[in-house]
Amino acid sequence: MTRVPKSEFSCLTPASLLVGGILNEPFNGKVWYWFAVVDSASDDAEIVETIFELDVDFECKIFNPSKILKAADVDSESLIEEISLAIAMGRLSEFVASVSKLPKPEILAKEAQDLYISANGLKGLSPYEIPCPGDAVMRISRDIEFSLYKRAERRHRAADVIRIISEGGEDLVRSVVHGFPSLNSSFLSASQHRKTRAGRSFEQHISRLLRDGGVSFQEQYITSGRRPDFVLPDGDSLNSLTRSYEGALVLSAKTTLRERWKQVALEKFNCGLFLATVDDRVSSEAIDDMHQRGIFLVVPEKLKSSDDTCYHKKGNVLTFREFFDEELLNKRPGFLYWSV
Repeated sequence: MTRVPKSEFSCLTPASLLVGGILNEPFNGKVWYWFAVVDSASDDAEIVETIFELDVDFECKIFNPSKILKAADVDSESLIEEISLAIAMGRLSEFVASVSKLPKPEILAKEAQDLYISANGLKGLSPYEIPCPGDAVMRISRDIEFSLYKRAERRHRAADVIRIISEGGEDLVRSVVHGFPSLNSSFLSASQHRKTRAGRSFEQHISRLLRDGGVSFQEQYITSGRRPDFVLPDGDSLNSLTRSYEGALVLSAKTTLRERWKQVALEKFNCGLFLATVDDRVSSEAIDDMHQRGIFLVVPEKLKSSDDTCYHKKGNVLTFREFFDEELLNKRPGFLYWSV
């Protein structure tokens, strides 16, 4: 590219993608390249990230699509052999039953945490023993756990599709046509379940940081019809009429924000209001709007310092490191039962 086409990038969400490739066949005797922008807020971005397995550290890379598809086929072939064997032995119903339910978020979260702890030689996930706790949470939730989930999801959905089709008998065409409503419902459920799982799992990782860091907190505390994700140090302190402004703290957790952060703005408790996220797609205007409403964002250290996000020059954006050190250890040491 001889120059940057700024007009093509001007309306994109932060952390969007530029995808390019080379045409298979020369045109007019010349080799041609193609480029396309993929807005990070679109569903297309999620598809690209999933197919090419873009991790949290991704900036740019040259890919060979045929090798990526071949690697995926190795995983698929193993599953095909397993299902084929179950069919041959007359145990398809047993296999379907064994994968009929996806692992609960807390189970996947724990498995991902344990893998990260083991790989990094840690004793736990205390934010006071990890240099960049936000980066750790982002790695666990967006890379390790998602990889575990995709494997479980493939087994579950494949078995579900086979179950639906096999119920129609040996006529494959008839089975697919009559089973289409059930197939459609299964695929819609897959998309919805991914989004729900991601949010709940992120809360599990925040909870682990707080617990291993010796922070007093209550989860999903209900007060006045509202239910913040985390109340520090507890619900009684939040509702106390005699406490100071810094005598309590509300921490919400959302993997992606979009317009959902406005729900947090409704939670007025006369205390600090913090919103933890691993979303790298938040616009500058949205961050400023949060600032006006008294919301402080808590983001991974890597995202705060990155030029690809809008976080690094915003006064209401803290890293996880700053949140645990400044907001808890320095300003509210009473919230840490080991420091009392």
